[in-house]
Amino acid sequence: MIEKIAIIDSGQMGAGIAHVCALAGLNIIMTDISDAKLEHGIETINGILDHQIARGKISVSDKDSVLARIQTSIPLHILTDVDLVIEEVSEKEEVKRENFKKLTGILK
Repeated sequence: MIEKIAIIDSGQMGAGIAHVCALAGLNIIMTDISDAKLEHGIETINGILDHQIARGKISVSDKDSVLARIQTSIPLHILTDVDLVIEEVSEKEEVKRENFKKLTGILK
């Protein structure tokens, strides 16, 4: 059973995936290469949630629950116990290869 998901990237797509998964009740670890990128990803998710509140789709307590399920991290070693990894980084093959190489020794 999938309960904990790692999202490798906190850009528009990564933040969107993290939002949807956390809204569905899953625990998320969103990673990126800097605190600034992670903060921007959380800001993106906050904006999406605020929009959903304004449209009556979710409540403020739903927003709080979603944000509580999203953890951020720069180091990848924190991903040892995740059930699923969604890699959403640059479409540059060398970047993807490097990420997969790092993850190979970490994931269960």
